[in-house]
Amino acid sequence: MLDGAARVGDLVETVRSLGQTAVSINDHGNLFGVFEFYTACVDAGIKPIIGIEAYVAPGDATDRERVEWGELEDKTRPGAYTHLKVIAQNATGVRNLYRLHRESYTRGFYHKPRFDRGMLASNSEGLIVLSGCMGGELATRIRLGHTPEAREYASTMKEIFGERFFVEVMDHGIDFERELNRGLHDVATMVGCKMVATNDSHYVNPSDATVHDALLCIQTYAKISDEKRYRFNGSGYHLRSRREMDQLTLPPESITNTLRVAEMVEGYGNLFEHKLRMPVYDTQVLEPELWEEFEHVHDGYLGTTTVEG
Repeated sequence: MLDGAARVGDLVETVRSLGQTAVSINDHGNLFGVFEFYTACVDAGIKPIIGIEAYVAPGDATDRERVEWGELEDKTRPGAYTHLKVIAQNATGVRNLYRLHRESYTRGFYHKPRFDRGMLASNSEGLIVLSGCMGGELATRIRLGHTPEAREYASTMKEIFGERFFVEVMDHGIDFERELNRGLHDVATMVGCKMVATNDSHYVNPSDATVHDALLCIQTYAKISDEKRYRFNGSGYHLRSRREMDQLTLPPESITNTLRVAEMVEGYGNLFEHKLRMPVYDTQVLEPELWEEFEHVHDGYLGTTTVEG
């Protein structure tokens, strides 16, 4: 929460003005904005791609403990979770994404709503997976120098998802990012996975950076004047155009593969039609003596309710 400053309407309108035909939503750990996003995209003639930047437990999601794989210079660690981008390819994928979302809150919540690799494998149908940002398990293993573990992880994901698993690369001008991208390229080559370029977009326009910075302060109970507060390193966290992406130091095929992912998304049928969807309950009329007992037990909780007949 309080990590993304992009309003849905502004986002979709900017996508259309750039001449881009699709856009994906990938909020951290939740799907709360999906319906508004989907509706706005459809109304604007933009292809909506539903996804989530998930929190994944380093082990079993029901284990409430931190895991230390090693220490990095910037003090980021696997800890309680890593990141993973999961995208719904079709209606089945949307349902599986919501199942994972539910499990992350009801079974895996520890610091963040988390699911684990086993839960993901059990609900893998209709899902496309990208390896995540520098906080993902693959990137973290590479940054720690754990090449065998990185290769094993990528191989496992390739076995589960096949051509629906991509190694994800970004470029925000951060010092260790280029070295990380070389490591990601090596693992992708060894395992036989395609790479895809993404942009860690948290707001729409470059000028929104100061607004987003203030939002992070609200999230972390900090002041803008605090020197040691949490802030984003690098730049380019807006909605980058294709021209801007082409100017980055990323493999050209990884940028082209964003279109490949968009084309793989088949659509979501009528899941998000504008109609009332309410649960159906089998109701029964209580006999007068049973109602009196029920009302007594609840001690007036239903005091405004009347029963006739």
